[in-house]
Amino acid sequence: MKIIKSDYSQDFNGSHRKYYDLPSARIIDVKHFDNTKESWHVHLLTTEVLFILEGKIEARTHGNIRKIVNENEVVSFESNEWHIIKPLTPTTRILAFKYINNSKSDTLDTIKDDWKGL
Repeated sequence: MKIIKSDYSQDFNGSHRKYYDLPSARIIDVKHFDNTKESWHVHLLTTEVLFILEGKIEARTHGNIRKIVNENEVVSFESNEWHIIKPLTPTTRILAFKYINNSKSDTLDTIKDDWKGL
């Protein structure tokens, strides 16, 4: 067992972010405030998964696809997918998970079956 601590945090575009780094993934605790300014961006190698802990956001991708993502919902963006998010509540908290998706095969089945109890 290993406890992962945040060694780095920053205020960025009206949000506060704490970073938790693992060997092949990064988890970011993001607190958005009223003045958050997100911009269009893309992740070249990583898939990004956002779990909305508090509040709600509007998520958009190029092609003008828009979705409202509420508290306790998850949205993901594949690598090379341009996207932007807009917090829709005065304070919004998101847990972002970024990982490199090396395999497009049966990875989910492997994860689902990777448990053995006593």
